[in-house]
Amino acid sequence: MYGNIHGINIKQQDRIKEITSYMNTHEIDIMVLTDTNTHWNNGNVYKGTLNKIRRELKEKKAMLYTSDTLVDWKGKYKPGGTAIITKSQISSQITQKNKAPKRG
Repeated sequence: MYGNIHGINIKQQDRIKEITSYMNTHEIDIMVLTDTNTHWNNGNVYKGTLNKIRRELKEKKAMLYTSDTLVDWKGKYKPGGTAIITKSQISSQITQKNKAPKRG
């Protein structure tokens, strides 16, 4: 599921609760969020948000993958940014291998 959330207010964790509740209700395993407006690399923002996600999803293996914009910023708010919330760790693997049919 994809959504432009126009910001996560880290001080007000209700937004995380709203997102994780939606994931549980609609059985969504991966949520992609854009425009988080969060400085993920500032202090305990990432770790605190991940802990909240794991509590709300009741999934110890839930993961949070984030990216910041390249703009220098001081505070917990930061324009732009993305996040991916998953109910377990993302890993790549081949699930099925086929040969392309011959053409001609």
